Parts: sequence; C-alpha cells; structure tokens
Amino acid sequence: MSSATGSQESPKPAMTDDGGPLTAETCRAIAAALGAELETAPYTYRGRPVYEVRLDLPADAIGVRLVLWPELRRADVYVGETPIVFKRIEKVALYPGLEVIFWRYGPRGFLLVARNGRVATAS
Repeated sequence: MSSATGSQESPKPAMTDDGGPLTAETCRAIAAALGAELETAPYTYRGRPVYEVRLDLPADAIGVRLVLWPELRRADVYVGETPIVFKRIEKVALYPGLEVIFWRYGPRGFLLVARNGRVATAS
C-alpha cells in the first residue's frame, strides 16, 4: 500500500527505496536537503569513506552534526555532545529545505533530522 502512494504522489520528496546501503550520492542529497555541506570524515570504515554534515545553525544554538556510514547503513547524530546512533537504514526520505527521515523496518524505527536542528527518533 505504501509503495503505491509513495514519492510519485507526494509533494516533492526524493526517496531512496532500494533497501540497500547508503551511497555517496545519497549522502550528497542528504546534505543538500539540509542546506549543509558534505565533508569526508578524517577516518574511514574498512577503507570506505564516512561523511559528515554540520547543520548551519545560529551561533547561540546547540550544534548538530550528522555522521553517515554508508557501508554500515548507519547514521549518527550528535546534538551537542549527545549521540544518537541509528542502524540498519533501509530507506531515506528527503524533504529539501525541511528535513531528512531515515527509516528501518526490522526492528521498526525512524530518525528525523530537520534543517532547523531538531532531531527526533523512535524505535
């Protein structure tokens, strides 16, 4: 049912729904949707790149950093020094200028990162 009403009928979300790992292209699209730069992290996982996205927030806001591990299908969000680790990503919904939602189905859960620095998760 959800695939019949997916991105084709929704107002402009771009989605990756192949069920595979994150790709460099998806990571670039995530950064663009959040209005941020994508940087290659100073470390790798098994020789494969890891990416970082730092949200552009006002100077008085708590910093938000998103670390994307394509080979692990994992996203880590740091709100200040507090980490949230979200594993086994199966689908990414991009809402340019608003937010990015990472989904997994087993166990069911989501991680939402908004351009304004708000973060929400449920498992």
